[in-house]
Amino acid sequence: MDHQQILFAALSLLTILKLSFAADTLSADQSLADGDILISPNQKYELGFFSPGSSTSRFLGIWYKATPDVVVWVANRENPINGSQGVLALAKNGNLNLSSAQSRIIWSSNSSGAGSSPVLQLLDTGNLVVVEDSMNIWQSFDDPGDTRLPGMKIVGDPETGESKYLTSWKSADDPSMGEFSYLIENHGLSQTIIVKGKEKVNRVVFWNGNFVGYPSSTDPAWKVEVVTNRGRLVSVRQPFYDSVNARLTMNYSGSLQRYVMNEKKDGWILMIALPHDLCDNYGLCGSNGVCKVYKNPACECLRGFQPKSETEWSVFDWRGGCYRNLSLNCQNEEGFLEVKGIKFPDSLNFRLNTSMTIEECHDECFNNCNCTAYADPYFNNGSSCMMWFGDLIDIREYTTESGPAPSIFVRVPNSELDQNQNQKTRPSRTKIIIIAAASVLGMLILGLSLWGVFLRIRRNRQGDITDPFHE
Repeated sequence: MDHQQILFAALSLLTILKLSFAADTLSADQSLADGDILISPNQKYELGFFSPGSSTSRFLGIWYKATPDVVVWVANRENPINGSQGVLALAKNGNLNLSSAQSRIIWSSNSSGAGSSPVLQLLDTGNLVVVEDSMNIWQSFDDPGDTRLPGMKIVGDPETGESKYLTSWKSADDPSMGEFSYLIENHGLSQTIIVKGKEKVNRVVFWNGNFVGYPSSTDPAWKVEVVTNRGRLVSVRQPFYDSVNARLTMNYSGSLQRYVMNEKKDGWILMIALPHDLCDNYGLCGSNGVCKVYKNPACECLRGFQPKSETEWSVFDWRGGCYRNLSLNCQNEEGFLEVKGIKFPDSLNFRLNTSMTIEECHDECFNNCNCTAYADPYFNNGSSCMMWFGDLIDIREYTTESGPAPSIFVRVPNSELDQNQNQKTRPSRTKIIIIAAASVLGMLILGLSLWGVFLRIRRNRQGDITDPFHE
């Protein structure tokens, strides 16, 4: 055999070996080395080793085959591999181990099954699964990174404590956990929030089965499915449609971005990002302020309140917020102003009752001098009461185009109430005194009038008796 035949045979063997790793499955005791690829059945996603941006470190990740620069999941995001000696192996007990050149374990799935024939498979959903006896004993969808794919859930279950959320990369070159996270919060209100560390950046309230300010849609590119428990948001996901390529990414800049692949399937279109507008920024208008994106300036004080610093507000620095025009004296001289079509203030200092009507909620808040506002958060089929104490933070007003939005009833002096507005309030003590005094005076006048009539009749009768003696 000459040298050309030997070279051809060697290249053919290498091609066969390479193709053996360009499949969608990996069996037990097989491994995936740097340079090998696991591919989904319809060649939509690939699993392999990569270096992000200008970094030389190596990571095991999943990306779109059509756009390999868009990585949707990283296994060893906190433990990079130096050099190209990384190896992924599937053990017979179903555990995945990623090791470096020194056979040091870099990352592990910590999964195990009862059998001895597990298979690692990359699905067309982008989900990497370890399957044994037709059961998933581990899946990457349970370990989210910075991207939610259709079919993947974001979870925040207050009863079980289960939590799955997105965390941004540190930078375009570093997939380790960054500053920003996107998660479900069930502290009082049900809402999704973006946080920078522990500081809130944005929140979207879940109310009456919908995300306030974002109308529901049946368009596969926009449709979301939620799971609730007595009105509380437990999980949210975008359903999987084979015809739709979409993703939700918590970007390292702090922007939650929703993308859809273009028609040519070679690039991405940014559909929406949160924060979406000025009023989406958490607490923009400070305490007791309300943000109206269609107005200039965007921030106003709630009725019955005024800016704490006119100077700061004049230069569009609203963070100082607002304070009351008149202090509340809790003398029954107050009522509740209905503020319609808003995002509920954040639940910082609150009381929640899930078995109380809105009428009972009104009375409970009215009888508590420290209750600032109340509303129906629509838990438990509408039989619920949310009361706020202290300042009201992060309120915004929505237009009718934004879909249904709730109302809140804010405690104000009666002097601030519009007499033509249908308010649930009680008469003040002054009004009660005036009405009582008027009633007493009216009865006194009526009594004197009747007494006068009685005297006149008596006098006339006496005249009738004595007249015959003068005839």
